[in-house]
Amino acid sequence: MYPHLAKDKNCTGCLACYDVCNHNAIKIITKNSHQHVRVDINACRECGLCEKSCPIITPIRKNEFEAMKVYGGWANDEQTRIDAASGGGFAGLAQSFFHLHKEDKVAVIGAALVNNRVYHKLIEHEKDITLLTNSKYIQSYTQGIYKP
Repeated sequence: MYPHLAKDKNCTGCLACYDVCNHNAIKIITKNSHQHVRVDINACRECGLCEKSCPIITPIRKNEFEAMKVYGGWANDEQTRIDAASGGGFAGLAQSFFHLHKEDKVAVIGAALVNNRVYHKLIEHEKDITLLTNSKYIQSYTQGIYKP
């Protein structure tokens, strides 16, 4: 039986199923400017990894109102807060990560706006944090970001 993935109206477009498929059986289609996936039944080996990776089909945990906690934060550095959106929370966390792990190879993943498209991008240098700052209110292209 071929995989059961989220219907277009419920699909988040995270593309985790696309990245986890080692058989190239998941194809990306664009419909109404949003990414969706289709299964190539000729390439599918019915391994089930795509279903396991889908947050809609296999949710990690349902949101339970009683268990929810809300946190707020902002960057301590005033210039970071000015240069970034939402108080510079992401930029502050990314900077801390680079500072705490100076001796290690560090990578941070975030959303970058390029030619009015949002792509998830991996950076390995603190100076590149600015590429990932500010708000983006459109769907991000994540293909390849979950692959090791």
